[in-house]
Amino acid sequence: MGALPLVVNAYFATGASEWYADAARAEALARGWRRACDDAGCVWGGGESPALPGLVAEGDIELAGAAVGATPAGLEPILGSELAAGDEIVLVASSGLHANGASLARAVAARLAQGYATALPSGATLGAALLAPSLLYVPLIAALLRSGMRPTYISHITGHGLLKLMRADAPLTYRVQRLPQVPEVLQLLVAEAGLDAHAAYSTFNMGAGLALYCRAGEGERAVRAAVDAGLHALVAGRVEAGPRQVVLEPVGVHFAGGELALSGPARAREP
Repeated sequence: MGALPLVVNAYFATGASEWYADAARAEALARGWRRACDDAGCVWGGGESPALPGLVAEGDIELAGAAVGATPAGLEPILGSELAAGDEIVLVASSGLHANGASLARAVAARLAQGYATALPSGATLGAALLAPSLLYVPLIAALLRSGMRPTYISHITGHGLLKLMRADAPLTYRVQRLPQVPEVLQLLVAEAGLDAHAAYSTFNMGAGLALYCRAGEGERAVRAAVDAGLHALVAGRVEAGPRQVVLEPVGVHFAGGELALSGPARAREP
């Protein structure tokens, strides 16, 4: 929505308080959470770390958080009301798995002879690649807003993969003519899970972590801003008048509007 994070509270629930007896593990958790706060430009405002035996398995930890943000003064939230045919779609690269598909990744690792030690073409292990920190896109959005460029819509590409390109509740077609390179860890998961292109691009982010929708002619400006923020991006396609659908031309995939069912049998609006 263009709201920039101010503060995030942590919730670390364990099956037993002894989880923190492993000092290196506990310090790594705090270090990673702090890095995410730094990347997002927000304050770690505290939180809770309950021990919940009987609710959380001993040796496990459940991580969650709640964040509060605000839109910059003078700007209205970006809710998609300005999204229109002719807008350009910019896809910003992911760093790998991000936050979705972990259950399938665990299932694939369990079937591999070397498990998480399976080597990828680059020489990295599957386990290390799955743990690559997710990219946070706050600095990019903040830079765009500071520059006076207001995207007509912003969508994260997480659960449901590139189905999320039609996250806005609007009768529009999202035509993609270029796609980012698929990270090698996702290539392996797709191959080992036997997913076709339709399933792969509706399960994983497939190399795209964020979609920016820009007015005609502004896409390259957003790409330059992404590069300045240390990210990779490309003008991937455009918004067209037509039925609510996503067309991924490079991989021959078509997602009809009804496929983005976010709640039960009927599609529900997201906040």
